[in-house]
Parts: sequence; structure tokens; C-alpha cells
Amino acid sequence: MNLKYKLLKAVDIAGLNFLRPIILLCYKEEPEEQLKKIGQQVLIPLLAITVFMTIWYVMSEEIQTKSGKLPNPSETLGAASAISTFAQRENMKETGDVPMIVKFQVCFLGCFLFV
Repeated sequence: MNLKYKLLKAVDIAGLNFLRPIILLCYKEEPEEQLKKIGQQVLIPLLAITVFMTIWYVMSEEIQTKSGKLPNPSETLGAASAISTFAQRENMKETGDVPMIVKFQVCFLGCFLFV
């Protein structure tokens, strides 16, 4: 089976259909059509997310609530990270098991230490 069809099947199974035009473009199949689809399926959503994050950041500096200032995106991400770390530590206390991400990090760092 051709590599192109294997890639397209994997993308389809994984539900990452926005990658399909990129693969087809690499194989030079209807380049104009693929570039149009890439713009519609990748660039426009990325642009929309960027505009949203920018508006959120700018507006968070101006909005004051009873509880305090509205957090900007980086403060929100930091808080989410802290909550996730707290939840992992609590889970470790309860189960005594190390979360998979910690196992991966230890393995990943170990690979570099012994190289």
C-alpha cells in the first residue's frame, strides 16, 4: 500500500482530518484546492483563536469585578497547571501510584542523563 494512503487512513482514523489537505499537498494533488482547504481548516481557526486570546488579554486588564481583576490567559494557564499538579499529588497520596506523565518525564530525562 502506498505511503500516502496509509497516512490518509491514519489521519482519518485519528480524526485529524484537517491534516488531509497537507498530506495531499505534499503529494502535489490539486495544489490550489489543497491550499484553499488548508486556509479554511487550519489558518482561519488559528487566526480566530489568536484574535480571541488577544481580546481576552486586552480586556482582562480593564475589567474589574467584585472578586478582583479578570485573569488574563497566562494567569489562567498557570492556575490550571497548579490545579492539575495538586490533583496529581492528591491522587498519588490516595493510590500510591505515580501518574503516567511523571513516569514519562522521568523516563525522558533518564534517556538524556545516560547519553
